[in-house]
Amino acid sequence: MTLIGETNSGDPSQEDLMEWANDYGLTHPVLADPGFDEIVNYLWADPNFSGQFGLPNMELLSPGMVVESSNGWVNAGDIEAHLGN
Repeated sequence: MTLIGETNSGDPSQEDLMEWANDYGLTHPVLADPGFDEIVNYLWADPNFSGQFGLPNMELLSPGMVVESSNGWVNAGDIEAHLGN
């Protein structure tokens, strides 16, 4: 899933979410996260989180919603390593 916290115009609209999904050919859910209220929960779950994050921001959640990686880049190999855990 993709969470969009804000746009250049403020909180994301339904049109913004659809545009993002269409522009990038996404078939997974693209959801609004006004003010980054949801994403910050995953960031704080990382004991190394400094309180700052860059955008775009990626978290890797393994089965059971375990935060495996936060505030970094995730690639296919990272995902595949945690499948089936």
